[in-house]
Amino acid sequence: MLDRHEAGTRPLTTDCDALQQPKRNEKDRRGRAYPTGTGRTITQTTTGPISMRLASSDHEIDVHAEFAFIGVGAVSATSGFTTSNLGDAAMMAAMIARSARVAILADSTKFGNDLFAEVAPLEAADYLITNAEPPAPLAAALKAAGVEVLIGE
Repeated sequence: MLDRHEAGTRPLTTDCDALQQPKRNEKDRRGRAYPTGTGRTITQTTTGPISMRLASSDHEIDVHAEFAFIGVGAVSATSGFTTSNLGDAAMMAAMIARSARVAILADSTKFGNDLFAEVAPLEAADYLITNAEPPAPLAAALKAAGVEVLIGE
């Protein structure tokens, strides 16, 4: 998916919830990563809103992405993509809404499960990147939703 970018001329700019990622990207010279939301020290991640209202005005600073990679806690044919934290769900949903293309990251242990907070329906994703084929009912629902399943090696 990112092969076209590798051949491109501009560095990759990313928004991520991992507080250590910006350092890694700078070190590897792959581009820049900008964490958004509120930091959580214990997990070294962020959560919450990805846009920000300026205190001095009503103007809201927003983000837009060409591609979002979103890791979720569960994938089901009935509930779509879900997670266990409301702040995370809000941040993921907001990033999905602001992205031209969306890849959901979920290993096979997440298949057929439903968690507390809805992130998005299956139709919100362009790709599901995983480690194994989804079970038949989920595979059918993903296909009907137009989601391409990509299985890593």
